[in-house]
Amino acid sequence: HDRAALRDAAAAKRSWGEGSVRDGSLLLSSVDGFRAFTDDPWRVGQVAAVNALNDVFAKGGQPRHALALVTVPEGPAEEQSETLYQVLSGIRTALDPLAVSLVGGHSTTGPELFIGLSVSGDPLDSGQLLGIAGLQPGDSLILTKPLGTGVLLAADMRGQAPGHWIEPLFESMLQESQTAAKLALQFGASASTDISGFGLGGHLLELCDASGVSAQLNARALPTYAGALELMKTGLRSTFFEQNATLRSRVISSGEVSSEHSDLLFDPQTAGGLLIGIKAERARPFLDALHQAGISTARIIGRTESEKVAPRILLNEGELPEPAIDT
Repeated sequence: HDRAALRDAAAAKRSWGEGSVRDGSLLLSSVDGFRAFTDDPWRVGQVAAVNALNDVFAKGGQPRHALALVTVPEGPAEEQSETLYQVLSGIRTALDPLAVSLVGGHSTTGPELFIGLSVSGDPLDSGQLLGIAGLQPGDSLILTKPLGTGVLLAADMRGQAPGHWIEPLFESMLQESQTAAKLALQFGASASTDISGFGLGGHLLELCDASGVSAQLNARALPTYAGALELMKTGLRSTFFEQNATLRSRVISSGEVSSEHSDLLFDPQTAGGLLIGIKAERARPFLDALHQAGISTARIIGRTESEKVAPRILLNEGELPEPAIDT
């Protein structure tokens, strides 16, 4: 979450995660991790795996292998062994259905549970990839999962979120993004990224910077997890919210947009959805295909437009608001 490093790496990240092997074929590689957000190591392992796989799926690639790095909390040896077993079992639960092999890793001890995965893969059979620099003015922007994991997990850690908010949240975080990525390639998407720690605002601006466009979003069309906006109204924010919100000057909100909807752009996401840009005439068929594939939370949230002075996000209230999603 080093904002300066993100800015410095913006141009280089257009080809980040790509390399060649000896035969000249393309290799995709990524690494991601986070501290435990709940006291169930099995579930944290699951979500950590989904979160790490998203980086490769966002490229339109097929993950093949994964390495795990686990910091187990200090304590009795038998407790550490059980925690590690639960973490690795959770990771395998997420990887195995997608034919991704956990080939090894490393464990150590520390003050708290931390789980990271390095994932490698390759392009699908078509050889096509999704980049971050392909958006054109007039493209539609589609988000595949709701927003609000940051504030909901922060509330859960404080005992302020009821179970009927948290259980559906976990279920959604565990949904794979492979299907959405394959459909994005099939429909000729312009660009793609996964929404993670920097929030929708940070990752969308990264696309805009790379593509030389701005974006206009419909605040009411942003899919949200049940309870997220209610918690934001109380003033609760995730730990990394303030750091993400340093980009607030690049978001122009119209007068009718609530502060909660504006702040939602800076809520850090864990195992979030894909943000996909696609030509406007393909957007509705693509969205229908996502829904038919079971990705019912996917929404058209806005469009791109010609860059003004510098890439920015315009947030307003559209004519066709969509309600929050109780997944």
